[in-house]
Amino acid sequence: MKPKSARIRFKKGVIHSKDFALPARYNSPDPIQYGWFTWKLNPEFPADGKRIRLTCAVCSKIYVHSWPINTTTLKDHFDKNHLAIKCRIMREALESSTPNDETILGTSLVGQYDSSQSAPSIDNFFSQDTNKSGSSQQQMSRIANGPHFLAFDPGEHTRLVLMMIIANNLPFSLVDSETFKAHVLYLRDDAPSISRSTLRRKLTEIYEMKTLSMKEKFAANTSLFALTMDEWRSSNDFDFLGITLHFYNNLCQKENYTIGFEALNKHLFYTGKVLYDCLIKVLRDYGIENRIISITRDNAGPMNTMMDFYRCGRSISEIDFHGDIRCIGHILNLSTEDFLKFTYFKKSSSQEFKALIAKIEEEHPEFKDSAERMSSLPNAMRFIILKIRYNHEMKNGFLDLVEKKKKNESTSRGPEKIMGDNDTRWLSTYKMIDRFIYFRVEITNVLKYALRDGKVSDTDRGKFEITDNDWLYLKSVRDVLEEFRFPTLRLQATSYPTIHQTISLVYGTLCALDSPKLQEVCPLNPYFAMGLKAAKSKLLKYFPIYNEDITSNKMLYIAVVLEPRFKLAVFESNGFTETQIEAIKKAFVEVYEQYKKKYEDITDECTIVDDDATTVRAAKHVFGFGFAKRASRVDLETEIDKYFREPQEPEDQDAMAFYKSRKTIYPILYRSIKMMAILKSQGAVDIEVSTDDELEAEEEVEGDTYCSKVGVDDGLLLIDYSEFAEEDTDELELLAQAIAV
Repeated sequence: MKPKSARIRFKKGVIHSKDFALPARYNSPDPIQYGWFTWKLNPEFPADGKRIRLTCAVCSKIYVHSWPINTTTLKDHFDKNHLAIKCRIMREALESSTPNDETILGTSLVGQYDSSQSAPSIDNFFSQDTNKSGSSQQQMSRIANGPHFLAFDPGEHTRLVLMMIIANNLPFSLVDSETFKAHVLYLRDDAPSISRSTLRRKLTEIYEMKTLSMKEKFAANTSLFALTMDEWRSSNDFDFLGITLHFYNNLCQKENYTIGFEALNKHLFYTGKVLYDCLIKVLRDYGIENRIISITRDNAGPMNTMMDFYRCGRSISEIDFHGDIRCIGHILNLSTEDFLKFTYFKKSSSQEFKALIAKIEEEHPEFKDSAERMSSLPNAMRFIILKIRYNHEMKNGFLDLVEKKKKNESTSRGPEKIMGDNDTRWLSTYKMIDRFIYFRVEITNVLKYALRDGKVSDTDRGKFEITDNDWLYLKSVRDVLEEFRFPTLRLQATSYPTIHQTISLVYGTLCALDSPKLQEVCPLNPYFAMGLKAAKSKLLKYFPIYNEDITSNKMLYIAVVLEPRFKLAVFESNGFTETQIEAIKKAFVEVYEQYKKKYEDITDECTIVDDDATTVRAAKHVFGFGFAKRASRVDLETEIDKYFREPQEPEDQDAMAFYKSRKTIYPILYRSIKMMAILKSQGAVDIEVSTDDELEAEEEVEGDTYCSKVGVDDGLLLIDYSEFAEEDTDELELLAQAIAV
């Protein structure tokens, strides 16, 4: 057994002596002996005797003590700020063969060791210690430069490797590579090896614990949940179904989670029944199948069938389920695509489209030559872009012209290259046209030089000519796409509920498409006119805001009325008919009455409010229980009238804050807004605004078909690998990385 070192004692006042020296380390107090702190003697002689400078080995916190030092302060600092390190040291000591009384477990630093004490919870697994000062690199540097007896923890090593792999979208096979092993052994020659199986097992544990935590959270929450669903195909032809959950928690804070992620390629073809089965399985797994208030989804055939199965599979009352809501982002996509078909920037082989083109050709034979030019223009643009990007001489000439342009404009900002488009992303087509117009002068000069120097074959010469009429036409197409770009980006940029904005965005987009600037082009180009008409028709098909029958979008109108900045006044000021406004108000009252009937006994959260001037009269303690109860009932009877009498709130007013401050004035409306605010206007997978690099090259990710359990939390993609064979998991990792980006 290692003998205990005796504590060094000094006579009173000896610390002021010039001969005073700190004891050797093996005789020093425990925080110094075990490397938690370093100490140094100040050569000065302060009157209070505080000459000993103590520095934390982890965070460089400094204390100045007299003799004897206060070890309790040092231990408290380590317990409060570096508990994870302490736990690792204790755990390694416990697992070692050394007797406890010869390790840190036998010192005053630990006291009675509690074996149940553990490292930080799973929720903080991928988080930095926020109590540490400085950047993560500085912290790592300090720890690396600290004493080596802060024990190496294999578990922490595994955690850091796993965090690195996930954060950088690396395959797990990395840890099996000889170069990675050599790197680890260089840092520490006795470091244990980590296998991909170990990492997958650890990630599965994290996934299961996170899933359990989510289930407990959902069960404890008292509100209903809104879903968004989307099915889409990736660039490598994998079909996916994504399901996200949205709700306000019991503190009225908005939360959302990805609860379902299914690869659909295991099915030869998937129908609405397949999607329905996936949805129900996820909902039952989380125990929320009877707590769904709405489903926002796209308008694809399988999704429509899925909703039919969902309605038939449950007894749905309107108070509990506010129906399926069309994803406005998807409808904007469809509308934009209809316009692009008539400009030939998007191909279409449908019989309906061919019939409309034939009708235009029959009615406007004088437009034949212009139509041929217009139909060839998109391919000519793409051809020019490819030539400038990949022909060495044309590329260098273009870059030189761009550099001169920046010098002339005295700026270093602005785009430097032209862009191609992606057939599945209309925003990329907008960017291609916009950038093409921006570089009109440079492109024209490059093409002129290429034609002059004979760098172009005879077959390509026609593609190198862009006329003034072509440029005017491209500007008109760009202007139309710009009107769709604004609502799309507005939806993408918001992290708060946008259901109340749906009608407004549709109305604004339709008004923009009817603007004189765009309409004056229609008589000059029947194809352009037909495209605008088709785009507006598509919007009105799903959002018939000019119809006096509001049934199909009733909940969208009610969401607008519940918004204190809008109410009914917004419809009155934007030209909606009296019949429409009356129908909207009637629908609003009907839903209010349903909530009122369901929540007749409003004695819980609605009375728990601050006693400000607007709510104190409804508090039960003011005039006695009976009188307050009668006053609340009167409030309920006039709740809607009072809401409409109040003026609209200013633009910066938050709807939830408005209702939370008026719980007792508008108790039913408060409950309504909690439900309505979580209804989503956009689907689970938002429209992507691609970066330049994404538009230049789409990465191809190879892999087979898998069904994966996935959870997403703070950008972390968690996959349950337990269902897959060892030989399948590498491909699954690559697939997951393609999804996560």
